[in-house]
Amino acid sequence: MKRIWTIAIVTVVAAVVGLPIGVEFVRGEGSTDEVSPPPTLYDRIGKDFFAGLSGDTAAFERAMNVCEQALAFDPKDGEALVYLGAGDLWRAGQAFRHGNVSEGFSLWADGLRKMDEGVGLAPSDPSVRIARGVPLINCAPFEPCPKASRQMLEKGVTDLEDAIALIGADFCKVPPFERREILTALVDGLERLGRIEEAEAYRALIAETLVGTSYVR
Repeated sequence: MKRIWTIAIVTVVAAVVGLPIGVEFVRGEGSTDEVSPPPTLYDRIGKDFFAGLSGDTAAFERAMNVCEQALAFDPKDGEALVYLGAGDLWRAGQAFRHGNVSEGFSLWADGLRKMDEGVGLAPSDPSVRIARGVPLINCAPFEPCPKASRQMLEKGVTDLEDAIALIGADFCKVPPFERREILTALVDGLERLGRIEEAEAYRALIAETLVGTSYVR
């Protein structure tokens, strides 16, 4: 029971860490256009989502309602689906915590399915790939089945490698905190997969691109 609860919390928190990159960089922060872009989904739900993770149930439900409305407007909104999946994982943790095992397993499965479907709808959106990739890597150690744990690692590493490739040379412009979280998760995943040389290359990238900031570990 405790194992499942830990997985759910780690997954949701990790997912949120990855998501802001879609707003702060990938979608054009710092644009010189005079007309401001319309608010993104994260602009609309980010504050409530974080508050929800801190225990504000009303704020959490507001965030989920916005995601549901976004999906009602566009059933192929991959970002909204990933957020809903993360929300289901958080709800699963709550269910397990209160002894509702059947409900917890159902929400857990639904959350993972929605995150996978979200990526399927937007495979070329770095923010969506990061949102799934980071939590998969973070959760893999808690998966008791070695085969399933490795599959989670492989999928998460692929998500992050693809996201970095999609961002391209501008990856150095990603805000330092998000950049560190992406790279450290990727290093962790690669090391646990035994891909040590690749992990060391990304570790060197952390030192190179975050030098002079407070985010170099």
